[in-house]
Amino acid sequence: MGVTDMEIDFGSPAVNGRVIWGGLVPYDEIWRSGANAATWVSFSTEVSFGGQTVKAGKYALYIIPRAGKAWTVALNSNEGQWGSTSFKENLDIVRVEASPFKATSFRERLAFDLEFINASSANLCLHWENMQLVIPISADTKTLGMNNVRKFFADRPGDWYPCANAAIFALEQGNDQAYALDLALKAVRLNGEHFYPRWTLARVHAAKGEYREAAEQAEQARLKGEAENSDWYLGNATDIAARKAEWSAKATPVPPSGKKKEK
Repeated sequence: MGVTDMEIDFGSPAVNGRVIWGGLVPYDEIWRSGANAATWVSFSTEVSFGGQTVKAGKYALYIIPRAGKAWTVALNSNEGQWGSTSFKENLDIVRVEASPFKATSFRERLAFDLEFINASSANLCLHWENMQLVIPISADTKTLGMNNVRKFFADRPGDWYPCANAAIFALEQGNDQAYALDLALKAVRLNGEHFYPRWTLARVHAAKGEYREAAEQAEQARLKGEAENSDWYLGNATDIAARKAEWSAKATPVPPSGKKKEK
């Protein structure tokens, strides 16, 4: 999920003709969310789990099903425990409420799925028999991504391509124009003969309202690109030409209609 790695590990029991909810899995009792060892889930970064902040780590996942009410989902620090016989509520990291709903299809074996919505959010979905439960998960991917970018370039010289890509990320996701400009300039210093660093620098200048510089770098991108004549450049050539014309117009003031320029 963006820069967050998530994993879930569970035993998958079968319905096998049995009553599951309120039967094999009693209501109002702690359940290990699967078979054998308690289900566990891990996050490589801090996340919001059902609206509650959870630090990076590995946690046992327990559920308390309830008839006609929201279910309680608990993340417990004692991951790796067998079943729920050694469950200790005082080791819960968070408890959240989630309402189950009738599934559109029957599922013989219990399954947990991670459904990724976008770079910053996902759903942890339980589906067993005719019941589903969904817990939303999210992370501050933009901040985490910017932290990773800064850490990556802090202790290494870098290469022009990662520098250029990081400049665009800092510009569009990190909302840090100054740092984006530093990275774009670094990319040009590392390989100013390739069109892409020049095109990256042009976009950063344009975002800063520096249209003359943006148009100049777009022209440099065109010249470098035409010299190399690569498919990569050809795929960007139309956009480069259009943006150069746009930025050139913004950089050159147009006299008011009906008035002549003084010589």
